[in-house]
Amino acid sequence: SMIFAIEEINNSSTLLPNITLGYRIFDTCNTVSKALEASLSFVAQNKIDSLNLDEFCNCTGNIPSTIAVVGASGSAVSTAVADLLGLFYIPQ
Repeated sequence: SMIFAIEEINNSSTLLPNITLGYRIFDTCNTVSKALEASLSFVAQNKIDSLNLDEFCNCTGNIPSTIAVVGASGSAVSTAVADLLGLFYIPQ
Protein backbone atom coordinates (compact mmCIF):
# COMPACT_ATOMS: atom_id res chain seq x y z
CA SER A 1 0.00 0.00 0.00
CA MET A 2 2.91 2.36 0.64
CA ILE A 3 4.35 1.81 -2.84
CA PHE A 4 0.93 2.40 -4.39
CA ALA A 5 0.43 5.63 -2.42
CA ILE A 6 3.87 6.97 -3.34
CA GLU A 7 3.36 6.17 -7.03
CA GLU A 8 -0.03 7.89 -6.98
CA ILE A 9 1.49 10.99 -5.39
CA ASN A 10 4.41 11.04 -7.84
CA ASN A 11 2.11 10.59 -10.85
CA SER A 12 -0.28 13.35 -9.78
CA SER A 13 0.21 16.89 -11.04
CA THR A 14 -1.82 18.33 -8.16
CA LEU A 15 -0.41 16.43 -5.17
CA LEU A 16 3.03 17.70 -4.15
CA PRO A 17 3.90 19.30 -7.50
CA ASN A 18 7.63 19.42 -8.34
CA ILE A 19 8.43 16.92 -5.58
CA THR A 20 9.27 13.28 -6.15
CA LEU A 21 8.98 10.84 -3.26
CA GLY A 22 11.09 7.73 -3.05
CA TYR A 23 11.30 4.74 -0.79
CA ARG A 24 13.52 1.92 0.36
CA ILE A 25 11.87 -1.03 2.02
CA PHE A 26 13.66 -3.20 4.57
CA ASP A 27 12.35 -6.36 6.21
CA THR A 28 13.11 -6.12 9.90
CA CYS A 29 12.02 -9.72 10.49
CA ASN A 30 10.39 -8.20 13.58
CA THR A 31 13.77 -8.06 15.33
CA VAL A 32 15.46 -5.01 16.80
CA SER A 33 18.92 -6.00 15.54
CA LYS A 34 17.78 -6.29 11.90
CA ALA A 35 15.88 -3.00 12.14
CA LEU A 36 18.89 -1.17 13.56
CA GLU A 37 21.17 -2.69 10.93
CA ALA A 38 18.88 -1.48 8.14
CA SER A 39 18.52 1.95 9.72
CA LEU A 40 22.26 2.39 10.09
CA SER A 41 22.74 1.30 6.50
CA PHE A 42 20.80 4.15 4.93
CA VAL A 43 21.66 6.73 7.59
CA ALA A 44 25.37 6.09 7.01
CA GLN A 45 24.92 6.35 3.23
CA ASN A 46 23.10 9.67 3.59
CA LYS A 47 25.83 11.09 5.80
CA ILE A 48 28.61 9.94 3.43
CA ASP A 49 26.83 11.48 0.44
CA SER A 50 26.41 14.79 2.26
CA LEU A 51 30.17 15.09 2.81
CA ASN A 52 30.89 15.50 -0.95
CA LEU A 53 33.73 12.99 -0.95
CA ASP A 54 33.43 12.09 -4.63
CA GLU A 55 37.04 13.02 -5.31
CA PHE A 56 38.22 10.67 -2.54
CA CYS A 57 36.04 7.66 -3.14
CA ASN A 58 34.48 5.78 -6.01
CA CYS A 59 30.88 6.64 -5.09
CA THR A 60 28.30 5.57 -7.65
CA GLY A 61 25.04 7.41 -7.95
CA ASN A 62 23.58 9.97 -5.61
CA ILE A 63 21.13 8.75 -3.01
CA PRO A 64 18.82 11.57 -1.87
CA SER A 65 18.66 12.32 1.83
CA THR A 66 16.22 10.48 4.02
CA ILE A 67 13.82 12.97 5.54
CA ALA A 68 11.53 10.55 7.35
CA VAL A 69 11.07 6.87 8.11
CA VAL A 70 7.87 4.87 8.38
CA GLY A 71 8.21 2.64 11.40
CA ALA A 72 7.81 -1.06 11.81
CA SER A 73 4.55 -2.73 12.74
CA GLY A 74 5.68 -3.52 16.28
CA SER A 75 6.35 -0.94 18.96
CA ALA A 76 9.55 -2.53 20.33
CA VAL A 77 11.24 -2.39 16.91
CA SER A 78 9.84 1.07 16.14
CA THR A 79 11.02 2.46 19.48
CA ALA A 80 14.57 1.18 18.95
CA VAL A 81 14.68 2.63 15.43
CA ALA A 82 13.21 5.95 16.60
CA ASP A 83 15.91 6.23 19.27
CA LEU A 84 18.63 5.64 16.68
CA LEU A 85 17.13 7.96 14.06
CA GLY A 86 16.69 10.69 16.66
CA LEU A 87 20.47 10.98 16.88
CA PHE A 88 20.44 12.08 13.24
CA TYR A 89 17.29 14.25 13.52
CA ILE A 90 15.34 11.94 11.23
CA PRO A 91 11.68 11.61 12.28
CA GLN A 92 9.82 8.32 12.27
